Amino acid sequence: VESCGIYSGGEKMFKSRDSNKSATFTYLISAAFCIAAMWCTNCSAGESIDLKLRLKPKQKYSLRIIEENKTSQKAMGQSIDINQTKLTELEFKVEEVDANNIASIKVTYLKLKEKGASQGRQMEYDSTNPEISADNPLAPMYSAMIGQGFIMKVSPKGKILELTGVDEMYLKMAEKLADSEDEDLRKKYGDKAQRAIDKSNQRFGSRAKRIEALNEKIKKLPMFGQWRLMELLNNVVVPFAGKPIGIGDSWQAGAMRMSMLPDEIEGTYTLKEKNQTFLTIDINSKIDINNVTVPGMGSPQGQTKVSLKGSYEGSLQIDQTSGWLNLKKTTLKIAGELKMAGNKQMPQGMTIPISTEFTITVEPIE
Repeated sequence: VESCGIYSGGEKMFKSRDSNKSATFTYLISAAFCIAAMWCTNCSAGESIDLKLRLKPKQKYSLRIIEENKTSQKAMGQSIDINQTKLTELEFKVEEVDANNIASIKVTYLKLKEKGASQGRQMEYDSTNPEISADNPLAPMYSAMIGQGFIMKVSPKGKILELTGVDEMYLKMAEKLADSEDEDLRKKYGDKAQRAIDKSNQRFGSRAKRIEALNEKIKKLPMFGQWRLMELLNNVVVPFAGKPIGIGDSWQAGAMRMSMLPDEIEGTYTLKEKNQTFLTIDINSKIDINNVTVPGMGSPQGQTKVSLKGSYEGSLQIDQTSGWLNLKKTTLKIAGELKMAGNKQMPQGMTIPISTEFTITVEPIE
């Protein structure tokens, strides 16, 4: 009652024997209003919220995704430390929302930056500064991604249902890559460049077949394939509970993807707080994986297996009206080992101890 500013007035009233009935009535009314206000505040904290994506056509969002990876592993008695930072800026434009509230969102690459160091060697790329990317063999492919895009279809529950236009994006990248290779030949050979370009096309049978070969190459590279697209998008689209929840309530859903695991890591989402604009949600997952096959790392002699233990924790902030992500910060900490099957060079196989700290930050582009 004191916090409502009526305690001291009431104290004076009780001390004064001459106070009239109207003063007493005024005090009681003030106290009643204060108690009601406190009761309403407590009620709002327990209010149920139906978390959904409520997107509208023509809405546009731009987000920056920063991935910081610190990995240590030991192979054949040698320690290998990898430090890598990737920055991806994406634009999300809502093209259509159908009768079932399925949103079709155009995703476009705006900017790419990458910096990595391992064993004393450094690799860097910046789509806004081609000069520092000259020694990066992936630079032409990264550059070919800028301005390219595809369609993501998302349900109101925050489930990514489908990606369309990805093959068309890869083909446009391959065409840009072929043009970039031709330009490099022109710089190198000048007036004689056309002969070198024709020879390059003939090696594949035609220019169209050369572009198709580049297209297949892009699809197979881990940093460009559909798995990588889903990894990025899962950092942006939040899976919801599918029912009204209150502050302190939790639900289970996919939390993140790892390249060495075939499935998403499940996590616990907890609604922590609410203000006039945003909702804050915590994410927590305990990881305990034993002897799981690593996709794409097998050999004729057998599969590569991984065992890991650790945690994935963080928080995110979503817009209360649209359900779209505004901010996110999560950290993955894991340790374990890779068991590689034997081959001709190493029939006994190899066990590689590995530890990783992987931080993801998502923020709006101002």
